[in-house]
Amino acid sequence: MTFTTQLFQSENLVLEAYDPEKDAAAEAAFTYDPNYAAVIDWEGVPHPLTVFEVKKKREEELKKGVEKDNFFLFALRRKSDSQFLGILTLPHVFWFNRYAFFKVVIGEAEMRQAYFAEALQMALRYGLEELGLYSMHTTSGEYEPDVKQALEAAGFRAAVRQRENVYREGKIWDRIFMEILQDEWKIQTTGVQS
Repeated sequence: MTFTTQLFQSENLVLEAYDPEKDAAAEAAFTYDPNYAAVIDWEGVPHPLTVFEVKKKREEELKKGVEKDNFFLFALRRKSDSQFLGILTLPHVFWFNRYAFFKVVIGEAEMRQAYFAEALQMALRYGLEELGLYSMHTTSGEYEPDVKQALEAAGFRAAVRQRENVYREGKIWDRIFMEILQDEWKIQTTGVQS
């Protein structure tokens, strides 16, 4: 199968290497959103982070990624003015099974509404086409309805539901692991079965 689309560019967005020196300040500002903060500190309770904390965590992740070759982190920028919007991260690529967990996170609500679906397609193209993964999964839930809706529109299906697993806005929500398979994605994007 031959694809004619650019891998690291779309109509409005560009994926670039994450630069802790340049991008940590913008990310730190986004961590007031607990859904964004959770992607920087996977094991901790989501809370606002300082520029220093974000920079240190990202530098450690990038170093581990080089050593283990199973971690990818990209800065997501608007093509027109190079504004940092958020990230695409694949923190766990399982090469032996050809699947990966990933997150696309955009920091500002209006930018998320404008660009999330486009960024999601870039993530899928990178993982399922470039890396040759068999499946990709991510998390969402009713606590971020715009993200969940975009994932469903892109062809993701609920794979696992963790009941009452996420605390946001004074309520406890279910976390839903959503998955898309490479074969299903190819049919959806090209109309051709493999």
